Amino acid sequence: MSRVRGRGGFSLVEVVVALSILSIGLLGLAGLMARSARRASTVANGTTINHTMVQQVNRLTALPYDSLALGTTCKSINTNGFAYQRCIRVDSVAVRLKQITLTITPTNTSIRPATEVFTRSKPAAQNVLAR
Repeated sequence: MSRVRGRGGFSLVEVVVALSILSIGLLGLAGLMARSARRASTVANGTTINHTMVQQVNRLTALPYDSLALGTTCKSINTNGFAYQRCIRVDSVAVRLKQITLTITPTNTSIRPATEVFTRSKPAAQNVLAR
């Protein structure tokens, strides 16, 4: 009696089916990775513009009140690879009160501009002898 032994290994059909299943899984994973990368980029851009806005507001808050000239000034700035246009508008609201509108417009159009409005008041003159 002779024994019939089957050949070990995989058939071509099994290999094709396995590769098809693997490619579908990898395509799904690639889509998720692309979506994640876009979301991370959006968050990074938001962080950058928020940081820039805080920095500019702090700079304008530290300036002496009398150095804030009325009107609008715009300047293009590129720092650390982040290019934007900064526009500062100063309006007189009252005798000792100025309203400042700061707008940061990134040159990258996929990032939305940010605007901050705040007021500055002129400190009252202090008499050192009136103690």
